[in-house]
Parts: sequence; structure tokens; C-alpha cells
Amino acid sequence: MLKALIFDLDGTLIGTNKIHIKAFQKAFFKNFKLSLKPSEITPFFGESAFDISSRILKKHNVSAGKKKINACVKENIELFGKAIKGKRLMKKQTFKFLKKLKKQGFKLAIASGTERKMLNASLKPEEKK
Repeated sequence: MLKALIFDLDGTLIGTNKIHIKAFQKAFFKNFKLSLKPSEITPFFGESAFDISSRILKKHNVSAGKKKINACVKENIELFGKAIKGKRLMKKQTFKFLKKLKKQGFKLAIASGTERKMLNASLKPEEKK
């Protein structure tokens, strides 16, 4: 019998929701001069940054082409990367739990709507000082 577990990344394995919100807020203000409340962003979590951006713009009746939306997404990814650099995102207890599951023979996987660059940055081990 195959034993496998799939975990969500943001808000489950690692606590990055607040960081994602701040990155979206800053990127939207810089690119569209929109001040967003967290409640305008979080309902779309689980979708790609491009889709989230498109839906928020539609909700605010702002029309923008793919190039402008991609610029906002790029800014969002860069802001997120800077915000998490050198931080331990996964609690030690969570890491120990995952190691225990692995030792018990479980196959582990991550599901995420996070952009690949953000996902990879989130999973990097903490840098040694």
C-alpha cells in the first residue's frame, strides 16, 4: 500500500500569508496606485499571482494589459524574496514532524498556488550566519 501525504505550503507548512499580503500591497501601490486591504487579497489565495492580480484589478475596475500585470507580479515576487531572505519560515516542530513521517515511509508532496520562484525561495534552508 502506497502511503502519501500532500501538504499546502503557505499558511500550513510555513507562515507566509502576512508576507504575501504585504508584498501584494506594495506591488499594487507601486504599479497601480491602489491601496489594498488584506481582505481584498486573501480571498484569492491559492491562485497564481497573475490571476490574483487580474481579479483584484477587475474588482477595482482597473484595466491593464498582460505586460503591466506581469510587471506587478514580478515586483511582488521580488518583494516577497527580499522579505523572507534569511528567515526561518518553517517551525522546528513542523520540520521534525515531516522528518518523522518520512522515516515512517510516507511519500511527502507540497501543493501550492505560489509562483515557482516564491515556492523555491520559501523552501530554501535558513542561511548559516
